[in-house]
Amino acid sequence: LLNLIGMVLAVPAMAISLAALVGGYTGILGIGHILEAAVYFYAATGLIVYMLSDNEVTMDELLAIGATFTLLAWAFTYAYLRNLRLDPIAALGGGLVFAFGSFLSAQMHHENVVRSAVWLPAVLACLERAARAPTLRARAGWAVLGALAFAQAALGLHVQPVLMSVLAIAGYALFLALADRS
Repeated sequence: LLNLIGMVLAVPAMAISLAALVGGYTGILGIGHILEAAVYFYAATGLIVYMLSDNEVTMDELLAIGATFTLLAWAFTYAYLRNLRLDPIAALGGGLVFAFGSFLSAQMHHENVVRSAVWLPAVLACLERAARAPTLRARAGWAVLGALAFAQAALGLHVQPVLMSVLAIAGYALFLALADRS
């Protein structure tokens, strides 16, 4: 049943993306991106459920931790870059660079660093959406979602990536505030 749910999400996402890229049907691309994001978050959820299914920590589960947070790093970065209105291929590349780049790859043995660092693109995406939201209620909703993502980073239990994220978030918020004035 779980594989069927994954296929129900993945096959239409791939078909819509191919139709948009090859056939030029860009009007349906938003639906494809929503399905694509659902596929990646579904896969991450499946890995988390697998890790929590018993009380023993095995080598498979340690590897699943790395796979889960690599997947989340890619998905959050992809979502952030799409919020910046980058093309899907550029967002894909950016997500892959963040997920498989030197920082996260070099820190995989320190999973607490990775657990904290992967949330930065999610916070920046929420900050970007809050800055462009048309109503105060929508801004507040995106701000709360960003705060929850930041709280997840803090729960990663490593202070250095959290402090680096604070600097990045503050700098980005300042940039958005100054860009909004001009």
